[in-house]
Amino acid sequence: MLVARMVDRADSNLCDTKRGSRWRSQLVRVGLALLVLAITLWGAAAIYWSNLPVTLIRILIAIAFTALGLWTIRMLVVRPRERDRRAWLAFPFAFAVVWGWWLFIPPSHDRDWVKPQSRLPTIEVAGDQLIISEYRDFRYDSNEDFYAIFRTRELELSAIESADLYLSRWEGSGRTAHTFVGFNVRDEEPVIISIESRLERGESFGLVRSCFKQHELIYVVGSPRDVIGVRVKHRGEQVTRFRLQAAPDQVRSLFLAYAQEVNDLAAQPRWYHLLRNNCTTNIVRKAFPDRRWAQWDYRLLFNGLADRYAYDHGLIDESVPFSQLRREAVVTKHDALLDHSRRQR
Repeated sequence: MLVARMVDRADSNLCDTKRGSRWRSQLVRVGLALLVLAITLWGAAAIYWSNLPVTLIRILIAIAFTALGLWTIRMLVVRPRERDRRAWLAFPFAFAVVWGWWLFIPPSHDRDWVKPQSRLPTIEVAGDQLIISEYRDFRYDSNEDFYAIFRTRELELSAIESADLYLSRWEGSGRTAHTFVGFNVRDEEPVIISIESRLERGESFGLVRSCFKQHELIYVVGSPRDVIGVRVKHRGEQVTRFRLQAAPDQVRSLFLAYAQEVNDLAAQPRWYHLLRNNCTTNIVRKAFPDRRWAQWDYRLLFNGLADRYAYDHGLIDESVPFSQLRREAVVTKHDALLDHSRRQR
């Protein structure tokens, strides 16, 4: 009897072990299937928005890659037969080809750009002297009707006294916004630096497309009546302005970091990326060069909350409630932007 019970118990444990093994195997296959699905969606989008010249060819290749991915998922979820196992290795190979191709799609400065982004600025630093070339100072009658002015501006680094964080929201933008920085210069107008996606003529910005090497990066350096004025007066955007809590030396170091980026970009084009290389993440990298933890926050993706992020990190005034600070930060159509700067000095 004792032996029989031991045998029964062993058989039961063996069954439980096999059952657990089957569940683990199923979970692994489902996990792999989800991974393949994510890769399939990414790969199809990367193919569709690749630099292959003919749209129809891109569509057909994307469809073929998607079909291969779905077939691979079927082989993973439905236990593969021996003769199928080598066949679905075709998917990793196909993905490696797509990934390799995508990695080597180069950005370019040589495209038919929209006029406001047609020239790349540079900032020459010679001791205390700063020379900004291609400083944008457009005069606007409307968003589409403007008089284009690119000029050279000279100023002294020691005259930069403070900096402001700007957020520009548009109708229906929800928790997204455009963020940029203004550097306040003693007895002169501020220098506005706006990190943007660089658009070609007839091209519009696409949230998803921007993750697939569709927009180059540009640093616009210009006057407040241009960079801010066009948003407030002609695009119907709501712009808010927050004084950064930083000593003058810190502000000047931040400006020099921007200047280096501006010059590097003029020498070597880079891609804009919605998640990794956008208007907000670049500001944070410069503000927190040695604090990587500060760069991981959901509010950098939903950057309409970037002002709250700055408030929580002590980058802007914390002496008043945030709701009051945001309400008082609004720049209206009737504000003379230089007067607005002086009031906050």
